Amino acid sequence: MFNTYNNIAHQIFKNNPIKIYLSECEELLNQFHNDENFLNVFDKLKYSYQVTYQLIGDENFKLLAVQYMQLNPIQTINNKNYGKSFPQFLASLRDISEFNFLQYIAQLDWYWIHENENSDILEVPEGTLRSWSSIQSENDQIHIELSIDDNEYLKIEKIDGETKIVQI
Repeated sequence: MFNTYNNIAHQIFKNNPIKIYLSECEELLNQFHNDENFLNVFDKLKYSYQVTYQLIGDENFKLLAVQYMQLNPIQTINNKNYGKSFPQFLASLRDISEFNFLQYIAQLDWYWIHENENSDILEVPEGTLRSWSSIQSENDQIHIELSIDDNEYLKIEKIDGETKIVQI
């Protein structure tokens, strides 16, 4: 059975509804807005979660990043695994539970950016790759549809000199 999130995705893309749910974080964000540590965390997360950032927008992503930083203080910016738990963090936020697909989009983001060297197999709900690709295409017609019953298994491979994520 597939859950279709097209309406929610369209709302995020056009209206940024997460801001409504996370408005209490704005004060916290204002405290850290020009803080060097926060800016480093934000840049690191933005790089690691490019499609997630693209979907929810700069302001919403900053609100999530400041909350994440509060719960996961950065010890050193050179820590290559900092931010790896961001998808689990997204899944834990009750205020955005209707956007539960964000955790899977974020998992695929991390996998694409950080795991392409060792290329372990990633298990996510069926439809995650299609949904991620739909967002990445920068098209106004975002299509997010994930199966709650079935999984897909993804692997990064080099095909004809090009790096791609393939379903196995």
